[in-house]
Amino acid sequence: MELGFDVSYRGISAMVGLMNTRLGILSIDVTGDHNIYSLKEGYKQLVKSILENY
Repeated sequence: MELGFDVSYRGISAMVGLMNTRLGILSIDVTGDHNIYSLKEGYKQLVKSILENY
C-alpha cells in the first residue's frame, strides 16, 4: 500500500536522531558512514510495557 511518501535511510536516521534528542532513551554509536542507535538498558522495560498495550 503506497501512501505517497518517499522513505530514505537519511530521513529515517534524522527522525530517529530527533526523537533521541527529545526523549534521550537511545545510545548512539557512530561507526563509518552510519549511526547505530540502541535502546539504553534502563528504558527496555518501560518501552516493553508501552508496546504491550498496542
